[in-house]
Amino acid sequence: MRLFVAVVPPPAVLDDLADELARLRERFAPDGPDDNYRWSLRAQWHLTLAFLGEVPDSARTDLHRRLGRAAGRYPPLRLRVAGGGGFGSVRRARVLWAGIDSVDGDPRTLRALAGSVSAAARRCGLDVREGRFKPHLTLARLREPADVGR
Repeated sequence: MRLFVAVVPPPAVLDDLADELARLRERFAPDGPDDNYRWSLRAQWHLTLAFLGEVPDSARTDLHRRLGRAAGRYPPLRLRVAGGGGFGSVRRARVLWAGIDSVDGDPRTLRALAGSVSAAARRCGLDVREGRFKPHLTLARLREPADVGR
């Protein structure tokens, strides 16, 4: 089974984001649907902490236990949706995203949690690739790169 570990924002945050996204969609496609933007469904909005790829059934119980321990090492996080942009570059974006950061402005705890999640998965024998962690919610994927800085 292909798995990832993620944080799902509370419904009230998703409500606010949906309202803002409606305005944003109008800005990017004022004349109606734009076939270049494949907008993510609200049910898909999440903050990925680690992508695990294929996880054998035999590893899932140990993984669940280790992820619970990893999460238990951290206090509840106070996060906010803040900023956004495009992956690629502003002028040649392929993904439109909303940023996530800490309410207190210190991203270290969230980054440490993501690192602990990856470490827990590796201890289960999973090959987890760690790249630069960029906390975000994916809002849309673009079929063709576009300028999202307007």
